[in-house]
Amino acid sequence: MKFSIIIPVYNSEKYIEKCVSSITQQTHQDLEILLIDDGSTDNSGNICDELSKADSRVRTIHQENGGTSKSRNTGLKEATGDYVMFMDNDDLWSTKDGLEAINSQLLESKADVLIFDSAIEREGNVDHAGESNFSRDRVLKQPTEVALKELIVGNKLVRAVWTKVIKNDLIKKHHLEFPVGMRNEDTAFTADLIAVAQSYDWYNYYFYTWIKTGVSQTSKRVSLQSMKDLEEILVANFDRASKIENKEIKKAFLSYLAYPYVVLLGQAKEYQKQDKTASLQIIKNLEHYKFILNIDGHPTVKKIKYIYKIFGFKVVVHLLGREMNRIYRTQGI
Repeated sequence: MKFSIIIPVYNSEKYIEKCVSSITQQTHQDLEILLIDDGSTDNSGNICDELSKADSRVRTIHQENGGTSKSRNTGLKEATGDYVMFMDNDDLWSTKDGLEAINSQLLESKADVLIFDSAIEREGNVDHAGESNFSRDRVLKQPTEVALKELIVGNKLVRAVWTKVIKNDLIKKHHLEFPVGMRNEDTAFTADLIAVAQSYDWYNYYFYTWIKTGVSQTSKRVSLQSMKDLEEILVANFDRASKIENKEIKKAFLSYLAYPYVVLLGQAKEYQKQDKTASLQIIKNLEHYKFILNIDGHPTVKKIKYIYKIFGFKVVVHLLGREMNRIYRTQGI
């Protein structure tokens, strides 16, 4: 099968060659790499052009700067593969035979979505490698609601789209795309994806390595606009969940939303130091959906549920704000 790998590129002249090389060196060769140069101001665009000249499977598309969502949507329109994958321009695939193994699994399962784990590399140190800790049998050929539940309980249904291999026909049939001009676009896309996907597969190895560098957008404290974007995404999907008739699928869908919900509560509480009025407004808006704290499929939310049951919403918010502040301090931001 053919795989389309979509890579938004912005000012990544130090990393993009190594990123692309980790794909072109795969033992499975039937692939295309779509480099979307998003108005880079360094030498990234020229490097992408050279990579395209060196390997006919690499295509470079130049566009005016519009952000990650716009770049990925450009890639989705151009993708010709049977399956679509995403990659950030400073990350790597960890092994040379990973795509071959994924191809073999998908030839067998024909799943709408295959998911795998990712490792994190900081200053040359990788936190995980080799085999993961989740059994493929938990999702393979299982009913949709069972597969989703198992992925969420196992903490494997993360928001990052680069942990997923998605059937291109599914993307085109349901017109899946990223919301342009919004942060937390992965949360929105993954919600759209699990609302329509019917079957899942799992590759039990750390195939993707997320390189933590100084250029990462995640190395800064969350902005007010980013929180508002996530609030909008969550509210829209709570409304979508209310219309899902299958009770088990509805519960699984809400379980996916529960973790970003508690993250946003923590972010909003911590943001009170910068803008108390804005912070309190977001928390007030979210309190309307506090029922989500009872949907305890995700292991983190399961712990928070007990606190919520005993001490209530305000205590949960307070503790989540303290935890978010601790995370910021640990990251040095």
